[in-house]
Amino acid sequence: FFLLNALQHECGRTSAPARDWAAETFEANPGYFSGRDTEHRSVYGSLDYRFLQHWDIRAEVRYSHEDSEVSGPRMTPCWEGLSRFEATQAGCLEPYDVIIGPGTVVLCGQTGRCDTADQSSTVPGYENNDWGWWANNFAPIAARTETFNKSQYWTAPKLTLTYKPTDAIMLYGSWAKAEKPGGFSLLTSGTFGVDPNLDGVPDEIEFEPEKMSVWELGGKTAGWDGGLLITGALFFQDFTDKQVRVSELIGGTIGPVIRNAAGAEVWGLELDASWAATERLTLAGGLTWLDTEYTDFVTTANNAREIAAVGCERLTDIEDKKNPG
Repeated sequence: FFLLNALQHECGRTSAPARDWAAETFEANPGYFSGRDTEHRSVYGSLDYRFLQHWDIRAEVRYSHEDSEVSGPRMTPCWEGLSRFEATQAGCLEPYDVIIGPGTVVLCGQTGRCDTADQSSTVPGYENNDWGWWANNFAPIAARTETFNKSQYWTAPKLTLTYKPTDAIMLYGSWAKAEKPGGFSLLTSGTFGVDPNLDGVPDEIEFEPEKMSVWELGGKTAGWDGGLLITGALFFQDFTDKQVRVSELIGGTIGPVIRNAAGAEVWGLELDASWAATERLTLAGGLTWLDTEYTDFVTTANNAREIAAVGCERLTDIEDKKNPG
């Protein structure tokens, strides 16, 4: 290892490229497990009833129960539980009250002068690596693995009314409700850890269930002795709490999170046709048209790309967002 004064700059910062010690940092970092364990159980039932000639009704229902468990790194900065003065007295060199995600390396000079850094202090979990905080002018942030659990129940019903005036024509209408369970985002925990603000609640990586109601009208017909098949459907999907991926600023770091949009709608049309031209040749084609819209979704843009994509309707200062009062 190089001596500290060989890497110091006259302004008290390091002038050495950190990439020269990337291998040592990777070797010293023990790594943190991130994983998900999901157990899903469901019961399904259906009932068909012909109440008139050519008319049938089907009722379906599915009851589901899902338990999910996620494990990931929870950052343990030196200053946790201390005032700024106490953290300084303790020799903490991480940025005070700023959450930095797993795998982050703090450079000497980033939070204090290199020429006054305490070379003897070590990062918890790295005591056996034979180097202190600034033996290389940088050090990883300490973390531990933490686990959170979520249990959910939901019911998904469906009703379908079918009319068959002939053997070659079938018309139908249906209504259904569906639910996509909530959970924890490993994309978010990989960037910020499982509990970025260290309050014991994983709300930063957690998202709620997505619910949807679907109405559909459609039909199927066959011609030319079954050689020509045509199907079509018009549908409308009404989403509540739709799960979407956005970027958020948490603890000074921008990363991906899963959030719930309050409302969204989808109108769609599907057409399919196939024709058995010969015994060896079948022609088939399809067409799908969609009209999608977020009916109620307010989020904070963190970059110019998001503003350009959706159009800027309202500007909110980040400081006001952090202190809504």
